[in-house]
Amino acid sequence: MSRKNIALFIFCALMVFSTQAWASRARVMVLGTGDPMGLLNGGSLLFEDEYNLFYNPSYINDQKNWAVIEKSNYNNATGSTTAMGGFAAKIHGLNMGLFLNRIEELASGATTGMNYANINNMRPIELYLGNDTGIKWGAGVQYASFTNATQTNSDITLRAGIQHQAFEPFAWLKLSGSEETSTPTIKHSSVGGGLRYRYGEWTPYAGIRQDEIAQGTVSVKSATLGLGATRNTKLSESTRMVYGLGFFRKTQNKA
Repeated sequence: MSRKNIALFIFCALMVFSTQAWASRARVMVLGTGDPMGLLNGGSLLFEDEYNLFYNPSYINDQKNWAVIEKSNYNNATGSTTAMGGFAAKIHGLNMGLFLNRIEELASGATTGMNYANINNMRPIELYLGNDTGIKWGAGVQYASFTNATQTNSDITLRAGIQHQAFEPFAWLKLSGSEETSTPTIKHSSVGGGLRYRYGEWTPYAGIRQDEIAQGTVSVKSATLGLGATRNTKLSESTRMVYGLGFFRKTQNKA
């Protein structure tokens, strides 16, 4: 059995030069996520963004009608694209969101060798529903699949989250994940969750996830822990300063 431990102590500081929140991969990449080890697979722990619904679906209740299309980058080696997009709207009293082709939803954090073969061709579809009944709640389901002459991949993941007073818990569970090939079926599993808490300008958070990929008697397991706090300070009508301090740790076992 081999074991790999990674500990990381981070300090992030950034300036947000607008009070508007626009969802895009570029925005999150430039401003940072506060999540260096793929704990959440989308969204940011440092600031409020439409993409935060990817780890806590209840945030869809905080969003007005919007839509986004992200540019495609064609990969000649795999024949795949990274285009993605979606929308959020209020329909029949429910807040609803639909998102297509967000490949990072399928990734097993930042752990090497645990992702699906042909992951870039699985084309995930995500549906989010939520409402504000005194407690803001939200739920999401993601489905993805891929089939060729030698392999069939499929994945179903469920997500849930709420916002009640200052508490914002969230969780997810990979309901099923498999790669059916000529060798024994490869099984994927993932479970995790966390909590954000609003305390004035401060937002402390904690989260944990566990991933496993197994084929026959051989399995690789990964566990990620993250905790920290961010502060969002208004400097002027058009400028905010956001910074955070966090600790992240990842372990990986192979049996």
